[in-house]
Amino acid sequence: MRLFTLFLLLIAFYVNASSITIDGTIFSKGNNTPLPFVNISLKGTYNGTVSDADGNYKLKIPPNKEYTICFSCIGFESKEIKQSLLEQNPNIVLKPSVVPISEVVVMPDSTLRSFLRKAYNLIPENYPDVPTSYEVFHRGGIQNNKKEYFRLNEAVLQAYKPSYKNKADGTIEVLKTRKYNEVEQSDGFRYVYYGGLHRIHRDDEVKNREDYLKPHKDYNYDLVGQEYYNNRKVYVIAFRPKQDKNLRYTGKFYIDVKSLGYIKVELKPTAKWIEERYNDLLGIHRDIKAKDFDFVVNYNIQDSIFYYQSSYYKERLVHRDSTYYSISENVVTSMQKDSVDKIPFQQQTPITYVPTLEATEYAQSNWKDYATMPNAIEIDTVVAKELFNTSAPKPNKKETLLKTLNRLEVVWGVGYSDYSMQASHINLAYKHLNFSKQLDGASSALNIEQLILYKFTPYHGIGYKLNLSLGDAYYYTGNALCYNLRLPIKTVGKNIYGNFSVGYSWRNFGQGLGTSNSDAEFKFGGKKFNTDKVRAFTGLKEHGYETGFNLMVQLKALWYLNVGANYFWANKSQETIYMKEAKGVFRTQANEALNQDDISYQIDGVDSGISGVTNNNWSVSAGISMCF
Repeated sequence: MRLFTLFLLLIAFYVNASSITIDGTIFSKGNNTPLPFVNISLKGTYNGTVSDADGNYKLKIPPNKEYTICFSCIGFESKEIKQSLLEQNPNIVLKPSVVPISEVVVMPDSTLRSFLRKAYNLIPENYPDVPTSYEVFHRGGIQNNKKEYFRLNEAVLQAYKPSYKNKADGTIEVLKTRKYNEVEQSDGFRYVYYGGLHRIHRDDEVKNREDYLKPHKDYNYDLVGQEYYNNRKVYVIAFRPKQDKNLRYTGKFYIDVKSLGYIKVELKPTAKWIEERYNDLLGIHRDIKAKDFDFVVNYNIQDSIFYYQSSYYKERLVHRDSTYYSISENVVTSMQKDSVDKIPFQQQTPITYVPTLEATEYAQSNWKDYATMPNAIEIDTVVAKELFNTSAPKPNKKETLLKTLNRLEVVWGVGYSDYSMQASHINLAYKHLNFSKQLDGASSALNIEQLILYKFTPYHGIGYKLNLSLGDAYYYTGNALCYNLRLPIKTVGKNIYGNFSVGYSWRNFGQGLGTSNSDAEFKFGGKKFNTDKVRAFTGLKEHGYETGFNLMVQLKALWYLNVGANYFWANKSQETIYMKEAKGVFRTQANEALNQDDISYQIDGVDSGISGVTNNNWSVSAGISMCF
C-alpha cells in the first residue's frame, strides 16, 4: 500500500513539475487576419513569447501557479486572459484601437526632429541601465517558393546584454541546437551562412544607436500616424533617405509618447542595400541575388523599462529563376536583470559558429521543454522519411572543411627584428664572384609576417609563423611552430585578448653586401645558379626557442588589430653566407657556412671566420587578423 501511495505521489509530482505549453493563433477582429509579432507575456513576470509572421504562437507556462496572460500589439487593444480559459480556447482575437480625431497631431519638421532627438537622448534612461540576461529561442533557415523549410536550424540561447548606456555588444551561449536539411533541395542551393545566432545583439537597433534614430541630417522624417499599445499612445514615424543620399534603409519606428521609448522598428532596403548585399555578401555565390527583405524588432515594457523582446528578418533571394527566403527569428522567453553574471569565456559562442555543423538532427531531438515557436516542420513528415531510425549522417567534405576553417585564425602583418653590425668594410669572394660593401652599421630588419593558428579550444591552439624580408638591403626568413595560450581581457563589446606563445624557431638573416656580375654557371649551397647577377648577404643561421606576447583588439566582427613582441634564445648558431639571384620572380637562393674553403671573407681587410652580425634576439610586430 505504501509503494502504491508513493507511486501516486511521484506521478502527481511529475505532472505538477512539467511546464504547460499552449499553441494558438491571434487574429484581428473584423477582417479575421492573423496578427504577427504580438507580444505575449505572463503578467508579473519577464517570461513570454511573440506570435510569428503568420500569427501563430507557442507559450510555455511554468507549473504550480495560475497565471494571467497578456496580449499586446501596436494598433490593437490589449487583452488579458486567465490561463485556464486560454487552455480551453487558445485562439485570441484582438480589437483594433481607435485614435479619436481630436488626438491627431501634426508636427512641422523642426518640431519632429527635436522630438526625435529627445527620444534618442533618453535611451539610457528608458532601457536597462544594468546588464541583463535572456533565454532566447532562435530559428533560422531557407524556405522554397512554397514557404516550406528545406534547411532549418533552431537553438536555445543564453544571451548576456550589457547596459544600454553604451553600444557595447553582448555575448551568447548555445544551450541546445537542432537542424533539418532536405538534401535534394539543399544540394541545388549553395548558400552557407553564419552569425545568425548573434542577431539578438545585431538586431537591437536601439542599443546599436542606428543613425536613422538620431535623427540624422541625411534622412527625411514624417509623423504618419498614432496608435495605442497597452493603452499608451504611440507615434508612428516614417523615415527615408533624402533624394541625393545613397543610404541603405527606409522604414518606420514607433515611439511611446509618454516616455519617448522605442517600442518597434521596421526596416526595408533601398537600392543601395541591394547593390552592396550582392557585391559584399552574396558575391561568392554569383548565381544568387538578393531582392528584398523585411525586418522587425520589438520591445516590451516592464516596470516602465523597455526590453528587447523579439526580432524577425526575412530576405527574398532569387536563384536560377526560383524564389527562396532566408529567415532568422529570435524570441525572448525569459529575462533576468538582477545580479546577472557574464557568460564565461570558454562557454561563449563565437560569431563564426555555424549551427548546422554542431546541431542534432531534427528528428532525433526532443524539445518539448524548449520549443517556444510553432513547429516549422511537422514531425510526422520527418518520421515518414524514416529519419527517426537512422543514425546521424557522417559529415560531408564541405562540413569537415567548414569545421576546420571555423577553428582557424590568420594574421597578416609587419615585423621589426633587431640585430646589429658595426661599421666596417666587407669583402667577399666566391669562385668568379666578388662583393665589396662599406657598411655604416645596421640595426634592424623589416619583414612581412604571416601566422596561421589552429584553435583546439577557446584557450589553446597551435600556430605556424613565417617571416620574409622586405627589400634587398638584408636577408631574413623566419619560421616558428608555437603553442598559443589565449587569455580573455575583455569579452563584452569590442573583445580584447592576450596571447602568450612558446615554441621552436628557425631563422636565417643577413646583412646585404650588394651584387656581383656572373658570366658563368656555378653551384652554391647545393643549388645551381645560371644568372648574370647575384646578390649576397652575410649573417647567421640559428635554431632555438621563442616566446612572445600578443594583444588582440577587435575592430569589427571577424577582424582584429594585433600588436606583439617576441624574444628568441638560440641553441644552435652558424656563421653563414647567403646568395640569391638578383632578378626574376622565382629566384634561386641558397646558403653555405662562412668557413668553407672556397669562401674568402674579410672585415676591414682582415680575414675573418665570423660574419660580424649579432642577433639582439627581440622583435615586434603589428598586423590584422581574421578569425574564420
